[in-house]
Amino acid sequence: MLTLPYPIRHRLAYNAKLLGKVTRAFSSVVLAFYKKRLGVSGCIAGVQRTSSDLKCNPHIHAVLLDGGYVNGPSGEPELQALAHLRGRDVADVRVRARKRIERILSRERDAEPADDVQPLLTSVTGQPPAGPAFKRGAPPEPTFSKGELCARLEGYDLHAATRAGAEDDAGREALLRDVLRPPIAQERVVAGPDGLVRIVLKKRFSDGTLAVDMDPLSLLMRLCAAVPAPRFHTVRYAGSFIRGASNGRPWGRA
Repeated sequence: MLTLPYPIRHRLAYNAKLLGKVTRAFSSVVLAFYKKRLGVSGCIAGVQRTSSDLKCNPHIHAVLLDGGYVNGPSGEPELQALAHLRGRDVADVRVRARKRIERILSRERDAEPADDVQPLLTSVTGQPPAGPAFKRGAPPEPTFSKGELCARLEGYDLHAATRAGAEDDAGREALLRDVLRPPIAQERVVAGPDGLVRIVLKKRFSDGTLAVDMDPLSLLMRLCAAVPAPRFHTVRYAGSFIRGASNGRPWGRA
């Protein structure tokens, strides 16, 4: 999973073309890592638009083959597993992805957003009319990284510690469900105190927050920001997962 710095989230939130380019860039960087180590791998990238509290947060969930296709003794392609993924590998991919994304951002010149997307932009920061929101939770507790396969620097956060083995059917299904999940589960939106709406978080935030309360209008603003642009493909395929990859077309959509 790749999350992006706050200063560029508003650009990606209303510029679907730019968000598509960033998604392609990230997938190509990861696939280039596998190709250098082994061979042609495959990627399914899902673009998510919100955090668990429905604040606008464009980010990318990607499921990849943990290996690559190479020519076997018979000449047919065979999938070989990656021997071991190290923390330095994740850090290197994050650095390369950041450079590629920032080159794209520097080349693009956005027009001023229209008035009808202003609520979307304010939902990035949570300021009115996307708020106010009131955090409900316990005092913060010490938090620790799930593993070494995480790299964070200057707002670019790459997490690669989640893996499902070859025999783990349930694990692979869970990974794909996470890519395809909706912005929020309906059962996590409940009535709060004083006429507010409460969003119960699936996981506690690092500061101890368990739920977020907001007025109904603020909830609608965040739901509007969660809707992707027309004709924007939120699930994309790359590498060996698309037809024609061997013919030089490394990207697909669904």
